[in-house]
Amino acid sequence: MADPVNEMTSGDDALAIAAETVEMIVERESATLGDLRAVLGNLRESVEPLSWSPAWPDAFEPLRTYADLRLSISLQWPELGFYDEDTHHPGITEFTEDIGDGIDDLADLVDDLRGALVLAETDVQGANSWLSFHACSHWGDHVDHLIQHLDMLLSVQP
Repeated sequence: MADPVNEMTSGDDALAIAAETVEMIVERESATLGDLRAVLGNLRESVEPLSWSPAWPDAFEPLRTYADLRLSISLQWPELGFYDEDTHHPGITEFTEDIGDGIDDLADLVDDLRGALVLAETDVQGANSWLSFHACSHWGDHVDHLIQHLDMLLSVQP
């Protein structure tokens, strides 16, 4: 059985890291690809211990801003774009079977994290379950693929 005190502390940490992640992705400032890689790894680790059972109000539906978000993120992170999901290399060839999109990965992530942060204003437990559930069902795969792509990009940087 989960320890509610430890889960609450983990949840507070996860929500703080979620807020930090959103800020870095949307504002960038002087963040590097290595900084992005680190915050994404921290986010994945912080969400891992949370319960993923849906515990948010049935009526909760966050405002989705994908199109505007995608444009904004593409301006902040111009070095990210399409990549081969199997090799994590930015080169797309006729042999590429699965194509990832770093900008889409970040936009989907920010959209889901913002939902949790809005929910946290009134329901911290619901926000934690939102984070965990959406990590398992949606943004987790985006982050995992993007981390692998970032690792590849960082390995070839001078």
